[in-house]
Amino acid sequence: MHSIFEFCTLGASLRLIFRKLFTALTEIVVELIHHSDFDSDTREVLATNVSNLSKAMLHVEVT
Repeated sequence: MHSIFEFCTLGASLRLIFRKLFTALTEIVVELIHHSDFDSDTREVLATNVSNLSKAMLHVEVT
């Protein structure tokens, strides 16, 4: 039988892993945008939007 502490610790670990994975994926997408064929203004807007969306999603907590 697992204790509630073990489940809370597992949940916290999974959240941390998710946050790190999501942050890494966001950085990859932003780099891909910067190396795309779009003009420089479009690249900057897309990269900023992806970054802002990522930050907003990371602030959402699953309850």
